[in-house]
Amino acid sequence: VIIGGIDASWRHFKPQIELQNVSIALSDEQALEFGRVSLGIDLISSVLQRRIISNEIRLAGFELYVVESADGRFSLAGLPASEKRMDMALYRNLAQWLTRQQQVVVENGTLYLTSEKRPELLQIFSRFGVYVVNADERHQLAAQVDMPASLGGKIELVANLNGIPLLQDDWSIDSYIKLESVSVPGFAKEFIKAAANSSTDDASKVK
Repeated sequence: VIIGGIDASWRHFKPQIELQNVSIALSDEQALEFGRVSLGIDLISSVLQRRIISNEIRLAGFELYVVESADGRFSLAGLPASEKRMDMALYRNLAQWLTRQQQVVVENGTLYLTSEKRPELLQIFSRFGVYVVNADERHQLAAQVDMPASLGGKIELVANLNGIPLLQDDWSIDSYIKLESVSVPGFAKEFIKAAANSSTDDASKVK
C-alpha cells in the first residue's frame, strides 16, 4: 500500500483521517488507486480498545479495468480469473466488518469493460458509486453508474435489507432497479452482438 499524503480533521464533531493518492497493489501488474480515502473514527471504541476503530469509510476517485475472458468469465485486468471456490469465512468476516460501519461510500469511480471475445469492445461506465448505510438490523445498499453513451443514461440499484444473508438465517430484502434515459436500440444492438459471438463460439466447438 502506498499513501501519497495523510491529514486529520474533524467532521460533524467526529475525528477523521484523510489519506490522499492511495495505491493498493493487487498483483505485480495491477494496482487499485483512490484519489482520496476518508476514515471516520469511533473515538470511544478506539480509546477503550487502544486501536483505531472506524465507523465510516469513504473512498473516492478510482478506475477499474474489467476484462471478459474467452470463456465468458470476468476479472480485473492483470489478475487471473480465480478457479477457487469462495472462502465463506472470509466473506462472513467482511460482512461483519461492513455492518459495524455506520456508512461506507465508494464514489466517483470509472469502470472500463473490454472483452477477449470482442477486441473492438470498450465500454466506459462513469460516476460509479456504491453506498452502504447501517442502522441496527436495517441495512441499505445502493449502487449507481452512468452508462456509455451508446446505452443511454444511468442505472441505479437500491436494496433494503433486514438482517444479513451471510450472518443470519432470518433475513429479508426489498429491492428495485431504476433506469434513466435508457437506449433500447443500444441495448438491442449489444444483445445481438453478444448472441452472434456466442453462436460463433458454439460453432467452433462443434468443429
